[in-house]
Amino acid sequence: MHALKLYINQYQNDLSVIPLTDISVYDPEIPKQAPMLQVQTPNSDTFHGVPMIWTTFPFFKALNSVSLGLSTTIDELPDGIYRINFAMSPHAQINTDLVHYRVEKLRATALKKASELYLNGTEIDPFGNMKQGKASDILNTVMIGMRSVQQLCEIHGDYTEAANLYDRLNKLINTI
Repeated sequence: MHALKLYINQYQNDLSVIPLTDISVYDPEIPKQAPMLQVQTPNSDTFHGVPMIWTTFPFFKALNSVSLGLSTTIDELPDGIYRINFAMSPHAQINTDLVHYRVEKLRATALKKASELYLNGTEIDPFGNMKQGKASDILNTVMIGMRSVQQLCEIHGDYTEAANLYDRLNKLINTI
């Protein structure tokens, strides 16, 4: 039987794409039939079917706002919880679910703030390194916290606490 599994690169720094990689193990004796990919985006109660027009497995799929049915042009994707289901016939028996908490906008904001601090010389020592101080402490906390958000959601299944931590980090980064 096929052992389906999906992977998302956590550090891709693209606000408009979720890079979805199929890392499944396929049984060469079983045909790969009727692949189905469905994604539930943040603040949605329904899954959107993503067209499976490729025939090569394993696959790579760049999910964007158009393929997810969010817009007619490629726009930034919202941060939040994405639930992804991938299945093959018979769908009830051969499937996998992936829960991903996207934090790319928060990451981009944190990196922008760090760049601004560096470029305007705030909290920079004579060697060009960021000094220990309020801004650098906040940035470090946010960067570590983003991974914690993803782990709370993806590993522990604690979606409420993940969302609460994300909101606290978002407020914290805006204090710089």
